[in-house]
Parts: sequence; structure tokens; C-alpha cells
Amino acid sequence: CDEPVNKVNSHRDLDALTACSKLSGSIVFGPTVTLIDFGDIEVIEGDIIVESNSNLRSIGGRYLHSIGGTFKLHALTSLASLSFPVLERIYRIDWVSLPTLTTLRVDYGINKCHELIISDTALFNLKGLDLQQIGVLYINNNRYLHHINLGLSYVNEGMDVSSNAKNLTLSMPNLVWAGNITLREVGTFQAPRLHVIKGSAAFVSNTFTNLHLNNLTTIAGSLSVISNPELQFVDFTNLVNLDGVLHFSKNPKLKDLGSFASLETIAGSIDISGSFNTYHFPALQDVRGAVSISSESEVDCKFWNDLHDKSVIKGGVLSCSP
Repeated sequence: CDEPVNKVNSHRDLDALTACSKLSGSIVFGPTVTLIDFGDIEVIEGDIIVESNSNLRSIGGRYLHSIGGTFKLHALTSLASLSFPVLERIYRIDWVSLPTLTTLRVDYGINKCHELIISDTALFNLKGLDLQQIGVLYINNNRYLHHINLGLSYVNEGMDVSSNAKNLTLSMPNLVWAGNITLREVGTFQAPRLHVIKGSAAFVSNTFTNLHLNNLTTIAGSLSVISNPELQFVDFTNLVNLDGVLHFSKNPKLKDLGSFASLETIAGSIDISGSFNTYHFPALQDVRGAVSISSESEVDCKFWNDLHDKSVIKGGVLSCSP
């Protein structure tokens, strides 16, 4: 029970451990194991590592409630189910290349996790993730995952939700603070309480028609809205400070850039192109980079020329072409 690393290559090796209620170290499983049942183990203070196994079909632990390290599952091409009915705490989830994983059972709900990576699985939902905060959230290439509902209030370092099921609905009703945000191929994004993005935000190749972030006040990096073919309306009404670049491009249905009614400072440049004809920047006082405005429709260049003449645009270069 106290070994720093326990190597398991057979059911006999695992049976020698399952009588322990707590393992102080890690467990590393070999490629020939076909079934993993953690038996009476309640706590594993180290890691669980299972890699490159084409025979393993299920992993379960009916009493396991805490994993102090990383739960790493990589390249398990036959794994179909994970069952941990009382699991509540885990430092890091790292599940990658699990193409037949359809069942995830965590009845009590995981309420503490620092980092979560779920990539290339066949999961239909992520029920059982009852987290209030997390460091890293990375969910991508899960082709059957149509809905993600998370109660997170804080994503401290960053989140990336990309290339899951077509028209994925991502609902984060309690999110107020995030590091970097990257969304790709998302159909609906709801984060009505989001107040601060401490890094950059990138919305690329999504299919949503609206992007409402009207409670957002600060973005500490750049804001990029690129190649969203159905996007028609954006709302950043209460955004005051943008500490990086403002970039809009290749959003063919976006005729109105929406309201940036409170935006005062852009620490980087402005690069906006498309077919828009309306924008609202009434409070803009300081643009420290260059400005490039290009539209296929008629656009009011006088607004930008006046800002340049008043030295609001400090980057020295202004390009505006209707």
C-alpha cells in the first residue's frame, strides 16, 4: 500500500493492491490488462496511468473517492466504460484517444479538479462534473458530444472547447471569470454572467448566430472573432478595457458589429474586415496600435479619421476603405 510506484501487468498484480483502502503512490498498468477493478481502494494519492492498451474494456472503482494525481488514459481503443460512483476529487483528468468510450458514471459528482482534458472520445455527455472552479478546461474532438452544461464559476488558466459534435451547445450559466477562452465549431455559447477574461478570447469557425457577452467588462488580452459563417449579432456593451488586439474578419453575415458602448481603451491594434456597415464605439479614448478598417459595404471612415486627428489612435497608421 505504500510503494511509490505500483506496476500492474496482470489481475494477480492488481489483486495484491485492492485490499488496501489507501495507496500512497501511483499505479501504472501494462498493455495486457483487460479489466481494471480497484476493489476496496478508497484513496490513491498518486497517479493512475493506463496507456496503449487495445484489450481493456472497462475501468471501475466502486469505493474510490479521491485521486491525488493524474488519471491518465491514453490510446485505449477498446475502452467502453468508466464507473466511479463515489469519485469526488481528482487533481488532473487526462483522457485522450478513447474512441469507443461511451459511458461515464460518476454518481456523486466530481467537485474538485485542477485540470481536465477530454479529447477524442465517444462520450455523449459529461454528467457528473459538478465543479465550481478549475485551472484548465480542454474538451475537443468528441464527435458525439452535443451538449456541455457546466456550473463552473472560475476557469483560472484557460479553456478550449473545439471540434466536438456539430452545433454543440455550450452552457456555462455561472461563469464569471476565465483565463484564455478559445471556442471552435460551437453552435450555441451561453455565459451570461461572464465578467472578466484575464487572457485572450478567440471565437473561430463557430456556427452560432449571436454572441452575447454584455456583462463582460475586461479582456486582458486580444479579442478575435474570425470565420463564423452564421454570426449576425455581437454584444459587448459593457466592455471597457481591451489589452490586446481587436480582430473581426470573415464573418459574412455580420452587418452590425454591435455595441461597444463602453469601450474606452484598446492597448493593441484594431483590424476589422468584412461586409459590415454599422459599428458603435462612442466611448473610445485610447487606441495604442494601428487601425485597419475594411468593408465590402459603405462604412463611415470619418469617424476613424476624426479619432486619428485627435490622437486617439496612437499607432500612427490608419487604413479605412469602404
